[in-house]
Amino acid sequence: MAIFWLLLLISLFNDVRFNFFLFFAALPFGDLNILPAGGSGGINVLASSACALTLILRVGLSISMPKTFLSEAASCMVDPKRLGLLFLFLLISVVMTFTTTSLFQGMIDVINIPGTIDKVALRGGNYNQCVNLCISFGTVLVFFFFAADVRTRRYVPAALLINGCVLAGTGLINLAADNLGLSVLLDGFHTTTYVRLIDAEVLGVRRLVGLMTEASAFGGACVAAFVTLFFLQFALDGRARILAAGTSAQLFVMAVLSTSSTAYAGLGFSVGLIGLYLGHRALSRGLIQRVDLVGPTLVLLCALLGFVAFLALAPGAADYASAMLDATLFEKASSSSYVERMQWNETAVGAFLASGGLGVGLGTTRASNWFVAVLSSTGIAGFCALFAFLIRILVVRAPVDECVERLILTLRYTVVIVIFESALAGTNADFGVGFSAIMGLLAGLLDGQAHDKRWFA
Repeated sequence: MAIFWLLLLISLFNDVRFNFFLFFAALPFGDLNILPAGGSGGINVLASSACALTLILRVGLSISMPKTFLSEAASCMVDPKRLGLLFLFLLISVVMTFTTTSLFQGMIDVINIPGTIDKVALRGGNYNQCVNLCISFGTVLVFFFFAADVRTRRYVPAALLINGCVLAGTGLINLAADNLGLSVLLDGFHTTTYVRLIDAEVLGVRRLVGLMTEASAFGGACVAAFVTLFFLQFALDGRARILAAGTSAQLFVMAVLSTSSTAYAGLGFSVGLIGLYLGHRALSRGLIQRVDLVGPTLVLLCALLGFVAFLALAPGAADYASAMLDATLFEKASSSSYVERMQWNETAVGAFLASGGLGVGLGTTRASNWFVAVLSSTGIAGFCALFAFLIRILVVRAPVDECVERLILTLRYTVVIVIFESALAGTNADFGVGFSAIMGLLAGLLDGQAHDKRWFA
């Protein structure tokens, strides 16, 4: 924790790129509370959130910014072709939180964030979630201008690569610590007050959690980073491309070792997406573009063939893999965890219907599906605003060069896989600072109005 505070302090007096890279490096530390133990009052401030807040404050208060920056930011927030739809979602979410918690106080049953049955009421959790969503939107805004600035835009591939490498590194550290009986040495990275499952086992195998709260969080992050780095190969060359390929293969293995049902479903979905993309590109492009597919295709095939060979040659490996799939996927529906999560969704949907489609506010109820969480928290209006924004950044076309187009492709597939995984395990409407950064970068690269302006000194 002291090392992180030192790095954060250094970033305040360093180039803004340092903040940029530090943010992506901090994302894998999902269970690290940077506030002192016992003195935080139960408040958790993650390292990535602190980096995001530092970036927001540094950009917003910087005297080196052009005078037109604030007016450009305001224009961006009200323009539906830029971040206007997402800003509308933020406004709806905050306004409806304070309106509906007063309107339906004590009238509607919910399962609150701690996971207990309760009635709708305005509590500290509502304020907390509103603040979190504001920070998430601020992160989107800052990264929007990072991508729009012709100078900082070129650092995006390096930042994504740093994130993947650090995430894979935390998985290796966790794996080594578990096998050497030194897991206690990692306690300093597990300092939040969240409910954590870092010692869980499946069929006698300890689940890999990296430096996060549980295997599903780590496995889901590995799948998203695997997809990101796989497609990022097309935007890189030389050693960076080799590093991206090797790290993506490692992240694939880490996701498997997490034994998370969300990660397994995400892997199946992502491999299907990659297969469709490679097939479509091979059939529709010229010879040069087809040659460009050889490296990424070989990486995917080697990973899959290596896994199949291991199952075929290792004694009992196939039977064990089958039992693992049964335990994590097919028997999931009969587990107490699944029943509990379905109860969350059922109660959240019931709260949405009881509110007449208005929702019951941020931080009032929890779910196990991001779509349900958004709908029950922000109502029909908030749901439509958010997903209109997401659909737009996934389908809109922009006149950009080939290098930027490949980066847009990478970010779009990352958005798709994150949405897919969130549909399986998202508990609240806040999309978090990590996903916010991806959305902001993608929206900034697609923007035709702020493109190629120099916002950062």
